[in-house]
Amino acid sequence: MLKHFSKLNTLYLIILSLILFLVIGYSLEYVQIFDDFIYNLIGLNSFLTPLMYFISFLFNVSIAPILSVLAMGILVYYKKIREAVIFTILVSFGAIVDLFMKNVFVRERPLGGLLAATDGSFPSGHTFFALIFFLSVSLCFGDFFREKNKMKFYLACIFSALLVGFSRIYLKMHWFSDVLAGFALGIFSFSFILFFVKYFLERKN
Repeated sequence: MLKHFSKLNTLYLIILSLILFLVIGYSLEYVQIFDDFIYNLIGLNSFLTPLMYFISFLFNVSIAPILSVLAMGILVYYKKIREAVIFTILVSFGAIVDLFMKNVFVRERPLGGLLAATDGSFPSGHTFFALIFFLSVSLCFGDFFREKNKMKFYLACIFSALLVGFSRIYLKMHWFSDVLAGFALGIFSFSFILFFVKYFLERKN
């Protein structure tokens, strides 16, 4: 799938996603009205609540690394060593960026959150890491599928990442802008690493 990402297009993604993230990050007081609207708009549902708990649980700090190691193990088992290395770099870089950004921006979480949390609200770490994870999965596992099924697989990965973001808003753990910033930061981090991976592979060849 790497061949579908040109360095120029990847550079555009890096710039645009970084701009979006910074605009949101430095405009939090102005977007709070919209955040409050979304917060009050979403009500709890007896069917959705357990599902949202489960989805959010999959990407907490104790489970997400297990999923990542499992994915890497599958790649190694099928002798996809290059993909395993790329996957490892992507998720590791994502974890480092997430820790750094939580210390740069200080924002209180919404009141009434359904889960315990002690760190800041901005950006949504669950959303950020979920996007990194599923983009990495789509990149490294795409060749496991036949051509006619690849698009379904890619869409499933994107939908899964969006679902994680929605779960964080639904559970009152993040504001909408936190989640949007998490997606922007995820695209930036993924594109940033991908740009240098492409550069390295082209130099090597």
